[in-house]
Amino acid sequence: RVIAPWVAGADAAGAAVMTEMFDTTKVPNAANHYNYCQAKAIVVTALGVSAADLGALDEDHVKSAACLDPVATLQTGLPTVVTPAGTYTPAADVGASLAFSDAVRSVVALVGDNTNYAAVTAMYLSSGLRGIANMPRTGEPDWDKFAAHFGSPTWMSDLVDRATATPNTYGKSPGARAEIIEKTLMDAVAVQVILSNLHHATMAHSADVTRAHWDAGAATFMGSTSGRGRTVYERANKRGANYGTLAADGATATANTKIVTALNLGATGTATVRTAALATVRDQLKVIYAQATLRYAFLVDRDVADNLDYYEHQAEGLAFYNVIAPYVAAADPTGHAVVQGFFDIANTPDSYNYYAFCAVKAVMVKFMGGMASEMGTLESTSMVACATTLPTGLPSIVTPAGTYIPGSDVGAALSFSDAVKATTSLIGDATDYAKVKSTFKALGLAGSAEKDRTGETTWDAFRAYFSSKTWMTDLLYKVTDGITLTAGPAARAEIIEKTIRDAVATQTILSDLYRGTLAIDASTRRLWDAGAAKFLGTEGARGSTVYNRADKRGANYGTLDGVTSKANKAILTALTLGATASDTSSRTAQYHIIVTQIKVIYAQCTLRYAFLIDADVIGALDHAEHQAEGMAFWRVIAPWVKSVDANGAAYVDGIFDVSRAPAHTNHYCQTKLVLDKLQLNTVDMGVLEDTAGVDCTGKEVPSDAAKYFATAPSPPAAASPAAPRATATVAAVVVAAVLALFA
Repeated sequence: RVIAPWVAGADAAGAAVMTEMFDTTKVPNAANHYNYCQAKAIVVTALGVSAADLGALDEDHVKSAACLDPVATLQTGLPTVVTPAGTYTPAADVGASLAFSDAVRSVVALVGDNTNYAAVTAMYLSSGLRGIANMPRTGEPDWDKFAAHFGSPTWMSDLVDRATATPNTYGKSPGARAEIIEKTLMDAVAVQVILSNLHHATMAHSADVTRAHWDAGAATFMGSTSGRGRTVYERANKRGANYGTLAADGATATANTKIVTALNLGATGTATVRTAALATVRDQLKVIYAQATLRYAFLVDRDVADNLDYYEHQAEGLAFYNVIAPYVAAADPTGHAVVQGFFDIANTPDSYNYYAFCAVKAVMVKFMGGMASEMGTLESTSMVACATTLPTGLPSIVTPAGTYIPGSDVGAALSFSDAVKATTSLIGDATDYAKVKSTFKALGLAGSAEKDRTGETTWDAFRAYFSSKTWMTDLLYKVTDGITLTAGPAARAEIIEKTIRDAVATQTILSDLYRGTLAIDASTRRLWDAGAAKFLGTEGARGSTVYNRADKRGANYGTLDGVTSKANKAILTALTLGATASDTSSRTAQYHIIVTQIKVIYAQCTLRYAFLIDADVIGALDHAEHQAEGMAFWRVIAPWVKSVDANGAAYVDGIFDVSRAPAHTNHYCQTKLVLDKLQLNTVDMGVLEDTAGVDCTGKEVPSDAAKYFATAPSPPAAASPAAPRATATVAAVVVAAVLALFA
């Protein structure tokens, strides 16, 4: 007021800006040093004060202020804020609110894969964003909901501080932390500021104070022309492009058009109109961030399926979901837990059969209710047919072997069995191999098979044995692509099916369980539960699980307890005890019990197919299918066998080598001698049906397997690959012949 008349005489518009800035009836807005820089420019220009006379303000919070020169570059929003979605006319200067987007731009420019976190922290403070994020807003309905949900009134700054701490263990990569910082500022803080200002405009204030609040919310949403790329407005356009919800101009989101329309109505409307307009804005913000949440669920889903780094997409998804999480949690607590668990960067995301996308979509559709159609359809997802009911595993997974109670939703892990079933159902004597391969990849099984699990004891042993990190897909793709191995369709089908259903499954299960032994906390419990869920599978796809394989072999070996194999009961008991273990040593002990039972299951498989090869040779039947099937089963335990009998493992390799035909009928006895070195409990193993009379006395494994196969005699003539499998009568004759041979 001391200099106001002089300023007004030289710069009426500038004086109006200053008067608005210092109007004590209004709550001031500030970002990116707007008030300081604007006041400095106006005073210096209007009063002709030299820089030397003015001096430099010695205040820590403005020392870093890089004010734009000339002042004309500082936007005030007057006479209008123009966007492709519509034009907004504020009643007075809204430059401080427009500058919010420039403040975000200033901070985000500093983040990346090589972020100087100290610089980010300093800019977050000096730009005014920390103060804006932490401003007490108790009593505002949206703010109270978010503060309660996150357990802190400074939840946004808490998140930024975790992401910028040095040293830093938050998040799995610098890129992930950068995404959390950027999206927290550009989206979470911005949305809270927008809703706060608009809410205040619906309260009992004077007309000009009401309008000032409403204008500030509108300006924060739209941003300056230089900072619009870092606004919620821009986020809406990006998601509109992803979901096909752009206006006729092909660039403007329908959500933006609706928000700008509502802002204009609220600016000049009655209190009732403003309240309705605020509801419209809030609803459209929910649309934008439901779109963002679902998009990143799909991207992480594809990262997992393609065995790509998911860290950044998971962190982005978390930051986007934070913008609407309290609303979702209030409307659908169970659904919120699913989405939160998936995006929690402390967790390893799981997804098969498009589960993550479908599960998050179901939550978002339920959350949006009658507005769900406004989300549109996410690009590249039209081919995904989500099931009406998705697996959860809650409150329990019930099997004939017993009940397992997970600590949280394990739908993603259960969907592994659905993916296996969907893929293996394509296999047969007239297989479309290209379709099998593409489905194997699309449903996430390839990503699991090719995941680098270096440091995990079982995976390391298998990688060393097969001299490849991708030993499972190396074999699978040779068969699907018809490069080598066997041309017989039945044999190819067996290798494909058993590689997917047994080899990939066991490695994935044991990986989850192993990582679950490394600590006792929420994240390792989720891993243990995931391994259990993959072993047990969904009720509809349990026939495509390792659990089912165990029951089949139990029937062959007399190790069923009713309809359930002893192996399954032992594994389920170990899974349950491991889940509730209070220390890592106890959980690790249960893990080793499970590994032993996996060895039992696949030792049974291997031995059975060695016996069937003998039967094929005696009956002059085509051995190719049994040999291929045996090879696929054998590969599930081969490295463990090598660790106790390297020569024996090499010999069994030769038995199931599909490039050579079997030359004798001692495969059962020789394989049994090798597998006995695993020292598996004989009661657990049982006795293979039709072998009780087999006498393996005097049968030996060649002392040098490599030399033996190099000089092995020529095999007998094999039956035509097209020859049908033995009928029941012929099979009985063959078994009798085998028993006679061994007697």
